[in-house]
Amino acid sequence: MKNAIRHAAMIFAKAGISDREIIRLLLEVRRVHPEDFIEEVEICRAKLRTVGSASPRNASRPDKEWTLGERVETLLKKEARLSTANAHIALTNALVDAVLVKPDELPALSKKSFSSWVDRVAASVPHKELLRLATMIRNRHIGGDPIDWLGSETLK
Repeated sequence: MKNAIRHAAMIFAKAGISDREIIRLLLEVRRVHPEDFIEEVEICRAKLRTVGSASPRNASRPDKEWTLGERVETLLKKEARLSTANAHIALTNALVDAVLVKPDELPALSKKSFSSWVDRVAASVPHKELLRLATMIRNRHIGGDPIDWLGSETLK
């Protein structure tokens, strides 16, 4: 297998992309002119540099010290600029639509914090799925590419 293919496969494996998503992506890439794809990659790189440099998370403490709830809160409330109520609704709907939980299995959103609610949800939902869904919601709200989370600093 060519090194470039192996490198892409490693990125997909590390990102936890499903087989169905990989097939959809490969079919989509076939229809895109290589120069257009390179331009899109450059746009994503610029976005990642902007988001990474503007994020207070980068300046205050290392990623490994952030809880999953704090990462999801950053994606939805800070980057996508959703209110707590809208972030809760969007993530709840995404979890139910993805058949990861039933609506009655989710804990109630307390007045404590959105991030602590996400941490309670994480007890029954895989962390990578919560991050993937939160990133998809974020991208819908900021107009980002649905797969730009592959290189996102929030996943490293």
